[in-house]
Amino acid sequence: GAIYIGGYSSFSFFGVTLRNCQSFNGGGISADSVVNLTISGLNASDCNADRFGGALYSIGSDVDIRDSEIQSSSSIVGGGIYLEGGTGDRVGSYNNLNIERLEVRECKATVKGGGIHISKSFNSVQFSQLQVKNC
Repeated sequence: GAIYIGGYSSFSFFGVTLRNCQSFNGGGISADSVVNLTISGLNASDCNADRFGGALYSIGSDVDIRDSEIQSSSSIVGGGIYLEGGTGDRVGSYNNLNIERLEVRECKATVKGGGIHISKSFNSVQFSQLQVKNC
C-alpha cells in the first residue's frame, strides 16, 4: 500500500491524494493501533486490497475522517473502508469513530461492506453528512 502507520499515539493526514495503490490490507492507507488517527481532505481512487479495506484499513484506533472522498476501490471486505475497533489488548478508551462529510462511491467488496465495513468494539460511532453511492 501507499502508507502504513503502526503504534503512533497520534497521526494526521491533511490533503492527501492516493491513486492506483495495492496492498494485502488497506490499499491506500493501513493503520494499526494508532491512538488518534485524523484524516482530512483524503482523495483516494482505484485503491485495492487483497483482504480488507480497499482504500483505508484501520484497526485498534480512534478514527476521525472529515472532508474526504473515496472512489472505485475494492477488497474482499470493506471495498472502500474497513474499520475495526480494539479487541483483546487493544480494547480501551481509544475506540471512537467520527465521520463528517465523507463520500464513498463505486467501491466493491466480494463478501460484505461494498462501501464501508465497520466491525467490533467501537465505544462511540458518529456520522454526519456521509454519502455512499453505487457500492
